[in-house]
Formats: sequence, structure tokens, C-alpha cells
Amino acid sequence: MFWTMFKVTALPDQMTFEVAAGETLLEAALRSGVPFAHACGGRAKCSTCRVWVLDGVEGCPNRNRDESLMAERLRLADEVRLACQLRPEGELRVRRLVLDETDLVITSQLLSSPETRSGESKQVAVFFSDVVDFTKLSEQLSPYDVMYLLNRYFAQVGDIIERNGGFIDNFIGDGLMAVFGIDDQRDAPLRAVNAAIQTVATVDRLKPFFASMYGIDFDIRIGLHYGEAVIGTLGFAGNQRLTAVGDVVNLASRIEAANKDAGTRLLISEALHAQIADKVEVGDFVRVRLRGTCERTSLFKSSG
Repeated sequence: MFWTMFKVTALPDQMTFEVAAGETLLEAALRSGVPFAHACGGRAKCSTCRVWVLDGVEGCPNRNRDESLMAERLRLADEVRLACQLRPEGELRVRRLVLDETDLVITSQLLSSPETRSGESKQVAVFFSDVVDFTKLSEQLSPYDVMYLLNRYFAQVGDIIERNGGFIDNFIGDGLMAVFGIDDQRDAPLRAVNAAIQTVATVDRLKPFFASMYGIDFDIRIGLHYGEAVIGTLGFAGNQRLTAVGDVVNLASRIEAANKDAGTRLLISEALHAQIADKVEVGDFVRVRLRGTCERTSLFKSSG
């Protein structure tokens, strides 16, 4: 009996081997001594056998059900395939994406949470906030009261963000970062603005309570920006979280900080303003120099 055989070149190993028709890429690689990772034993449960198809993608059949579920969960690009499920129908040149034990821990989905993502670019709205003069406030209060105050505030704001479809990325001391658009909501900029306006209103309602309890003037500042970010899971085994990275995050943080010089509470970037100008009434713009930049930037004040 003669079997149809297809040549596969695997990088970075620079090894060439043959895969028989109907055989999975993983089976052929292991048979040929190519060190493909396969933590789950080739059952499409871990994704550690993933490869990037550099050439010959036309020789790859459509994903089966198991591979499709993993690809959808991790938002894998079309060129990224699971070797344990891929049965080539032509010559391929692929790159192994899991090369050592560290990669194996990072990429294995066996113990990961449902929100794990491998990394993808998205247009998102980023929400940054912090408490005005927090260092001074913390010096006035006991450690217990500091934590109580922050948790009371974060509980209210977190609810607002989630009700508007946002994702709370991180708490950084008295600061909060949230992202809108992780799940491709087209109205992410509007959701972010609504959440910011509602947060300011909530803080106004909290002010009398904090004033009577602690004798302090509690207030916050918020900055919003819109642009492209990389969304993915960062961290190490057992301590991973979904997050956004990129210039849009850095600029949102700087816009939030610009409130201090501008004497404002909520500032919106030009990029985000362009997305919501016909939906939300905004106040005048201000010209400020963002931290770490030389040129002045136009930012918009929301009137709610």
C-alpha cells in the first residue's frame, strides 16, 4: 500500500519530516523526533502544540470542532493551528510556538481560566481614574479607614463599569483602569463616557458621606482615550490576568493626570471625542502638555 506523503519543515529546528495523508501534524512530528509540546496528549485541551503556518496554509483543511473551540477561546489567528488536530493536505512550513518549559507553562490551557487570551489587537476605550490628593488623605486617616474608603468607592465604580459593559483591568493603589471594547462592542467609546459621567455623579453623592465620616473632601479625576491596544493574558502560572497594553493605555493615564493642571475632573482625548461627538454634549476643549511630551494636546471636558 502506498501512502501520500507531504513534506513539512519545522522552525526553529530547521527539521524536515513527512506526514502521511490522514495523519496529524503532531503524530508525524513525534514519529520523526521533532520536539513538539503536547501537554494534554493531543486532545485539543491545552494548545501547547500550536504552530504558525508560514507557508502552505492552503494545504490546511478547516478546523474541526475541537480546534475551533480552542481557537475561538484564545482568539487565534487563522494561521495559528493546533498540530494535534491539523491533518495536512499539502506541503507546509511551520514554526513551533512553544519551545521550552517556560513556554509550556505560559501557554497550557489545562488549568487556565475561561477569559484566557493569547493576544490580539483591538480598538478599545481606556478609562483611568485616581483619587485627588490621595497621599494627603491617607495621612489623615487610619489604615483601616483608608481601605474602607477605597473599597466603598471601588464597589460603586466597579458596578458602574460592569453595567456599561466595561472590563476592570487593574486597581493600582487609589487608581483604577478599565477597558471598554474587549468583546468588540462598537459603541465602546460611548460606554466609556457614560461610565465616566456616572462615576463623577456617584462621587458627588458620596462626598457628603465621606465629609461627615472623616472630615475630608473626596474627589477623583478621570481620563479617557480611544485607540488600538493588545489584549491578552499576562503573568505567570497561577497568577495571570487579562489586560491591555499599548500607547492607548499610556496616553489614557497621562490624560487622567492632566486634569490636575487643567483644573478639571474628566478629560477626553480627541480620538475618543471623534467617536462620540454627535452623541454626548461636551464642554470646551483645553490645551495641555501631557506628561512626557513636548507639544500641547487638545482635550475635551465632558459636561455630562
